Amino acid sequence: MYGRAMWAVSCLASLGFVATAVMGMRGGGFETGHLFAALASTLVLAFTQVWGILYLRLAGREVRGDGTGSVWTDVALPLAVIASALASFGLGGAAFGHSPLGAWHGAAFWVSLGLQALALALSRRRLRALDRALAQAVGQGA
Repeated sequence: MYGRAMWAVSCLASLGFVATAVMGMRGGGFETGHLFAALASTLVLAFTQVWGILYLRLAGREVRGDGTGSVWTDVALPLAVIASALASFGLGGAAFGHSPLGAWHGAAFWVSLGLQALALALSRRRLRALDRALAQAVGQGA
């Protein structure tokens, strides 16, 4: 239950990330609303990814008795999502300050969005597997 709720919050953070991009592409990139929307969606996204690392790794270990999943899907991918989102936010700050590095802001956004989509798909699959394992463990009286 908590897994699905946090997955939904992660989806909303990704949608906030897209909404921020739409604001920027429509010419509002140098407005404070774009900046605050980017900050909020980046922080929520980072929170949900860290939560996903902890929940999927620790709950899977508790239910199955081992560290389920690979380190790539459990740790490296969520950390890559966080790093790319922070890079996009930082490069957005560079663009806001008219730095030449700001030219990379859009590319960092698309990389981050792609990683977010991949992480959401993989975490949904992992949450389903965890729900099945949990139902089996409860059914066995473990």
